[in-house]
Amino acid sequence: MTVPAQVLAIRATEAEATRLITVLPKDSLEQGVPLALEMRFAPAADISFRTIAGHNVLFNEADQKLLEVNDTAAYIWCAIADGLGYETILHELVSHGLASGTAKGYLDAAFEQWTSLGFVKPVSEPVFGTLVDKAGFHQDIQVAGTSIRIRYATSLAPTVAPIFEHLEIRDVTPDTVLDVVERNGQIDLFRNGDWLFCCSHEEIATTLKGHLMDEVLEGAAYELALHAATLVRSERALLVCGHPGAGKTTLTLALVEAGFGFAGDDLALLNSQGLVTGVPFAPAVKAGAWNLVAAFRPDIRDMKIFRRPDRRRVRYPAPRSLVSAAAYPVDWLVLLDRHPDAEAALTPVDPVSAIRWMLKESYAQSRKLSTAGFKAVSDAIERASYYRLTYPRLEDAVELLDRICR
Repeated sequence: MTVPAQVLAIRATEAEATRLITVLPKDSLEQGVPLALEMRFAPAADISFRTIAGHNVLFNEADQKLLEVNDTAAYIWCAIADGLGYETILHELVSHGLASGTAKGYLDAAFEQWTSLGFVKPVSEPVFGTLVDKAGFHQDIQVAGTSIRIRYATSLAPTVAPIFEHLEIRDVTPDTVLDVVERNGQIDLFRNGDWLFCCSHEEIATTLKGHLMDEVLEGAAYELALHAATLVRSERALLVCGHPGAGKTTLTLALVEAGFGFAGDDLALLNSQGLVTGVPFAPAVKAGAWNLVAAFRPDIRDMKIFRRPDRRRVRYPAPRSLVSAAAYPVDWLVLLDRHPDAEAALTPVDPVSAIRWMLKESYAQSRKLSTAGFKAVSDAIERASYYRLTYPRLEDAVELLDRICR
């Protein structure tokens, strides 16, 4: 990897390979380099830098590869290794003769490439609390018994925070603190002060939701996590399962408009008694379904568009008819099988097939199904009715499910 840049005016000798920069004089720091507020990075433990016969080389222990970089990139690398932050390194580059815009371009390119490759990562600073308190705000949420504080230091907060607004809770000490920090055109996510990853502005909603899902999977109490939507009627749960693209999210929103309570769109937690608790994150509606959903949720047309890591565009309608975070008995299990030319029908499924389907789309904290987990699935299936739902139109599916869930 080579960061495109001209050679700086000063060039390190081999004897200076481990330290290519000098500390800035105190008076230059007082001219406006905000050391207390700047982002700092650290080299990954398995990356080594050396200058060998005039060639600057990074050694990646994990991949067993040598990567040559030019003098400007080497200068930046050693500044990072010396613990200098972004603004200070930028000030150094300018002081050695680079135009401000050019220096920033080189520095941003280096940080973007090296963070994406895992060569460097942002490090936590004591300033995060005060930075967020002054530049943004926080929200405390609770999901499946897991309490999380999200602190925003980004201009995107007004569009991202409302996606989790229905999960807010007061007077609870959070188990985890997440910092969402804007830096040089991208967003960094920190967990309890430790950097996790970075993403683009348009990916922040899906990235944050994905991490919150991981927090729930790691912190909540359950036997098995099912990839299923959870609807509630008369204190009984309907689980809707389906492979990606089967229309689960669209059907879930339509069922809510038909009178079902919303407990979750994508994740359901099965406890040891065979009862299920939905995880009520806002549903992610893909672009292909916007017109269909707009028929009963016209507000979706005005919602901000975000992107998933696979570049698919999504919007997040706020859940309606949200039910209490209780554990419900599973009375109905429906496996989606949408076909444009199929006749709308609910076909009974044998219990063994239903269990296999559930296990195929599930997650256990121990990475394998325990005896207790198998008992929980069996208990849930034993008292439920289970069907395969084929349907050509959304209205047909809603009508059939509304009829049986009484």
